[in-house]
Amino acid sequence: MINGDENFTPESEPVFDELKFGENDLTYGPKAGGALRAWQIKYGGKLLEDVSDAFYDGFGGDWIGRSIHQLERFTARGNKIRFDLTYMADLDGVLNNIGKYAEMITSQELRYIRSNWKRLNKCVIFYKNNKEVPAPWLN
Repeated sequence: MINGDENFTPESEPVFDELKFGENDLTYGPKAGGALRAWQIKYGGKLLEDVSDAFYDGFGGDWIGRSIHQLERFTARGNKIRFDLTYMADLDGVLNNIGKYAEMITSQELRYIRSNWKRLNKCVIFYKNNKEVPAPWLN
């Protein structure tokens, strides 16, 4: 008998390695040549561009303003932010706002989350290579 279940077989064991995101969770991270969209399609949630048009939610072409607005709106409703770090280059530089990736939108989003971590820590989940990981500034 395994796990206290006499009917247990290896074939009946649940598989826990598949991620599943809520329908209204937002997926963040570098686009990485379509990798972020593929991640979202496979595991669920929505990308920022799926939510609304930048020119219609009051931010014009200000992508970072729109991103922060949507992040706050979605987390206020109890949804999660699923942040994929797999393709984040120079994470130390990004977090310290230096280097060639410092001004990228994803870098600014990550620093915003860190600046508001005390409030957002229950809403934002980080992943690397499809595994949940701690916030990068906690390592």
